[in-house]
Amino acid sequence: MFFCRECKKTWTTITKSDVIKHMKACHNGDESLIEDNRMQYAKDVHDITDKCFPRKSRGNYAEDEMESYINPELWAKSEGGFVGM
Repeated sequence: MFFCRECKKTWTTITKSDVIKHMKACHNGDESLIEDNRMQYAKDVHDITDKCFPRKSRGNYAEDEMESYINPELWAKSEGGFVGM
């Protein structure tokens, strides 16, 4: 989901914390080198989540919780990247 333009490293996680650590350790904290592809893959993540975790088996509050995990608007609004539980 993330790509470092400087060293060409790729992260396949939706959380940004490891990417930020990499930027601090290797690139003097220059976050402008981060390519964030979460919005591009948001629909795919949502579809796969629905396929792997059908809504019927999620429990009473799980639907709302899962929506917060895969809602790209929350990613964009959060300074640290991912917002969740």
